[in-house]
Amino acid sequence: MKEYTLSVPDCVLVVKCSPPLEQQARWLLGTIARFRKEPKGIHPGTRIEIGWSTLTLIEKDARLIVCEPDFSRDPFIDSREDLTCTLTVLAQQSDLLNKLGVDGVGCSFQDKIVLAKGSIGLDRIYMERSEPTNARDSGWYVGPVDNVPVESYEAIYVYQLLGLRPELMQPLFLPPGFLVGFKGSTIDAVLDPQDRDIWTNPL
Repeated sequence: MKEYTLSVPDCVLVVKCSPPLEQQARWLLGTIARFRKEPKGIHPGTRIEIGWSTLTLIEKDARLIVCEPDFSRDPFIDSREDLTCTLTVLAQQSDLLNKLGVDGVGCSFQDKIVLAKGSIGLDRIYMERSEPTNARDSGWYVGPVDNVPVESYEAIYVYQLLGLRPELMQPLFLPPGFLVGFKGSTIDAVLDPQDRDIWTNPL
């Protein structure tokens, strides 16, 4: 983990993450610095939604440390200074949207995903996004590609995918109407709302 800083009037902003994420860290510092111009400004305790994550500023030694939810514990109450997870997932999501030429639609770590029970461990699965039915519904459903009987369903938080099948975090910002097929940890199809496979046949 490496520390990156940006001095702004009245404070120093600090982001800590894995060194390969330096570009993302410096982008994040600049983004947070611009929040100083908002009516509420930035101060200890400020919470900022950045993509799928919600970051918190914590004061330490006259500096504002940017912290992410601790997804290995209870992210609703626990936080950590290492932003490697947040920035890695953000980069993966951005890369996918750019590759497909699609504008993203938000999805938070605290939103819910519906699973066909037992499907998360299958080799071939698909993710399909519908219009959300409530404020904390991501719209995403995960089920088996093959003709496997679905006996029941379950709902989990988005962040729980990090421990169950982290590659499923990558497509989460695709808009409603999209379907993504996985073979193991690899995407093998992306269907747009017109059922065109824009993964193997880009527009």
